[in-house]
Amino acid sequence: MLEWLHRQIDLWTIELACGLVEKGRRRTNQKELAEQLLSDPRLFLVPGRPAENFKQQAGKFTFESGFKSPWPENNLVHGRIQFHGESRGKPGIILLHGWNCEVAYQLMFPKLEQWFADEGFLAASIELPFHRSRKPSTPGAIGNFLSDDLVNLIHAIQQAFQDICSLGLWMKAQGATEIYVLGFSLGGYLAGAVLAHSQIFRGGVLITPMVRVGQLIKDVKFCEPIRSSLAMDPFNFEILNLTSSKPVIPLDRVLLVQASQDQFISGETIDQLHRSWNNGVELWKAPAGHITIMMPGKRLKSIVKWLSAKANRSSQTNH
Repeated sequence: MLEWLHRQIDLWTIELACGLVEKGRRRTNQKELAEQLLSDPRLFLVPGRPAENFKQQAGKFTFESGFKSPWPENNLVHGRIQFHGESRGKPGIILLHGWNCEVAYQLMFPKLEQWFADEGFLAASIELPFHRSRKPSTPGAIGNFLSDDLVNLIHAIQQAFQDICSLGLWMKAQGATEIYVLGFSLGGYLAGAVLAHSQIFRGGVLITPMVRVGQLIKDVKFCEPIRSSLAMDPFNFEILNLTSSKPVIPLDRVLLVQASQDQFISGETIDQLHRSWNNGVELWKAPAGHITIMMPGKRLKSIVKWLSAKANRSSQTNH
């Protein structure tokens, strides 16, 4: 019964998401532009400076994104932050929500922030591009991370990557000892990307991450507009896949979490990621669905404790 419920919640959510992926945005020259972006060695560009114009008040913050999209609202990064006492001398953790996962960000992530703060972390959640406060309001603007404009999709990934790195650098500038990252779904994919393409982070947790971009577009019902756009302008997403690169940190500092009843992300793709990373990362398989895996409870507390133990062990080694 519980297995059925986990699957059904996922399927209901997928149905609700159909129609949210914007269509009618495809560019006539998108194949050429997309291939140029994907072949550029600066695809995953690590910013050279911490987040700029960082403003913090009452547990919330904003800063200017170093990656400029055409829409001002999307270029102002919003987030929340929690810690006890002084920020200096603590490990930092950046929490990343999933696609269109505003409910989890608003209702579940504050609990995660609190748990990490209780473990001695400087804990921050970040709103990803085209989500919540960052949704453009300009008439005619693209209003979603996913659309059939595949160039904008690549740009959104690049902007999110740079925003996460900028926040990590800001934490370091505030005296954080080392920085970790935890992401769910789209956020799990982005966590894997920053672990593979930057030297800022010392460990992380990828919960039901998107592993292969093309596979997700092929498999999930709400990606139909992207499938149609890609059919007209086929090109290879391989370079964006998590299986195309490996974390630049010791693999025992990375945790993969797979949901056994996941209807969004194929469990086989997470197994492939585990194998491509030489089985060096820990892999937990949870009896949950893509949505229910993020429900507050013992599982999430265990993940917090796992990451806290890694940070404590690293601190003892450094001293």
